[in-house]
Amino acid sequence: MAAQLLIPPFRATDANGNPISGAKWKFYATGTLTPATVYSDKDLATSLGSVVTADSGGKFSPIYGDVALSYRAILTNSEDVAVGYDFDPINTDALTILASTIGSQLVGFSHANSYSSATVGKTLKAFISVTDAPFSAVGDGVANDSAAIQSAIDFVNTAGGGVVWFPLGTFLCNTPLELPNGVSLKGTGREGSIIRKDSTTTKAFTITATALVNDIYVPGTIPSALNAVIVLTGSGGRYTGGIEDLAIEGTYATALNYESQKVEFGIVSVGSVSDFTLRNCAITATQYGAIFPVIFASTITQNRISECLYGLGIDGTSTSTAVFSNYANNCRTYGFYFRALHYSQIYGNACDFLNLPSRFPTRTRTCAAYTFRSCRGTKINNNGQEQTYGRNYRFIDTVACTIENNINIGIGSDYTGTDEIAFIYSDNQMSNCTVRNNYSWSYKASGLISGGANAAKHHNIYFEGQTFVSNNDFDNNIVANSNTGVPIEAGYGNNVPVSWTNAAFGGRLVSDYETDPVLTANTPGDLAVTYNSGNKHYNEVVGKLIHIFGCFDVTVTYTTASSFLIFSGFPTNSATLWKIAITGVEGGSGLAKKLGSFRLNASGTSGIAFDETDATYAITDIPTGTTLQIFYDGWYRRDV
Repeated sequence: MAAQLLIPPFRATDANGNPISGAKWKFYATGTLTPATVYSDKDLATSLGSVVTADSGGKFSPIYGDVALSYRAILTNSEDVAVGYDFDPINTDALTILASTIGSQLVGFSHANSYSSATVGKTLKAFISVTDAPFSAVGDGVANDSAAIQSAIDFVNTAGGGVVWFPLGTFLCNTPLELPNGVSLKGTGREGSIIRKDSTTTKAFTITATALVNDIYVPGTIPSALNAVIVLTGSGGRYTGGIEDLAIEGTYATALNYESQKVEFGIVSVGSVSDFTLRNCAITATQYGAIFPVIFASTITQNRISECLYGLGIDGTSTSTAVFSNYANNCRTYGFYFRALHYSQIYGNACDFLNLPSRFPTRTRTCAAYTFRSCRGTKINNNGQEQTYGRNYRFIDTVACTIENNINIGIGSDYTGTDEIAFIYSDNQMSNCTVRNNYSWSYKASGLISGGANAAKHHNIYFEGQTFVSNNDFDNNIVANSNTGVPIEAGYGNNVPVSWTNAAFGGRLVSDYETDPVLTANTPGDLAVTYNSGNKHYNEVVGKLIHIFGCFDVTVTYTTASSFLIFSGFPTNSATLWKIAITGVEGGSGLAKKLGSFRLNASGTSGIAFDETDATYAITDIPTGTTLQIFYDGWYRRDV
């Protein structure tokens, strides 16, 4: 007798998808209810009778029938109630079975065949495994799978795009893989599906004018061929697609020498990239981890880049891209580099052990965990770095960005120059940015912001909740409510306040205004003012207001009386001043304590003192040689 497979391994389920324990297939002669015998093997040696019962999970073992017979099959529950399947005859009603929940188990498929649209075969051709015939990649880490995998990629591309699947294994690809537009790569996870390149073999590509010629990669001339694991080529200069759940590995010319990578690029695009996802990949032991000259409307997340000279880079005018939850580890020059990235978000990333001397003996100090060059409108938040031997956050010509809730921990011990290791190193202009609530711990630098002074001042920056502020060229900046430990040591222009320290006053953190206000006379005379010790001057930012308060101690001498007193030198102007009150003036030689008020004059740089009855507080009221203690308190608004 010859056999036919009637029922393959199949699980009976109810309408809710729950298995039917004790389900039964009952077999009859076609068109009757006459029981017909079925078998457990293709040799028809072991009879199952006419009724076959599923296990407790509703699963049946394979069921075979006599090819000379036509069978009717009815599926019932354990109580012999039919549950929706009545096939008669079973050998001629295959399309009915294929349309059922067991149909997917009966499909035969070959990538070599052609299938019409809207068929299972057509769908399967768009999602293939590199180990399927006729591609037959080996994945043992020994055989060179380059040709097999490229053939699978080309096959999916010809089919109109889709997914190339990598099962568990290590796939050695010593020729760069070319990934065209619409073809994505997907594996089982970055620890399970590995694409490895251990040679310096190159492959020629047509490279667009925007690719590989900016800050990140400047070979002098556009290379004629690339040494890479994966090259995104796209269509018309643009690639769309994705790479997910893969490990992408290079190798070292010298074992564990992190400066001897044989492979130049892990992932590199020769044109623009859009609508792209790079997710849950590990890129290791290449010179450049992942490089995109132009990218927009894309997502880069949950990737790990390690043991590379350069980590993740975006190097062209790019927009609307989210880079989050990535980890750069044991890289050298940068963990993350962004040039001309606009209207995007960089958040929740980490960069650890950058530029370690034990890993990179030829390293330089011109490295940075995060670099932002010519970025506009980008939010940089909740990122961190630990043990960076160099700069941490580097900004070059940065406008209208928000830098907040970022953390630095444990700066490298052989770096002592504050310009090198400040929390933010700013080259060129940095303007209209907000720097808020950043934190540094176990920190060797003396400041939060540093960088070379230049003609383009760092201006219109709002600082709040920082840990350190240090030397920089500032103009029209606001520093608010910061616990810095050190002041702005060199401020320029209209900084408010000029300096900020960790001194406490009245239970609140305040700034110390280091320059004494100036006491002069309203009309010419020979008034001389000597400033004594014990002067204290503070600024406090409260919302949109600046609170000025303090005291100073002076000795006043004169021969010719000169009308009334004028104060100047406060960090404000007439447009923003509300009122400064002289809350107390005390002196020796019988001078009684007097109260008064203070207002700016027309120039906005000085003021006039009055007593509480609005009579002038004349110099003649102060005996020559009197030591005065002047207390003041007032407010003005800040326009930010």
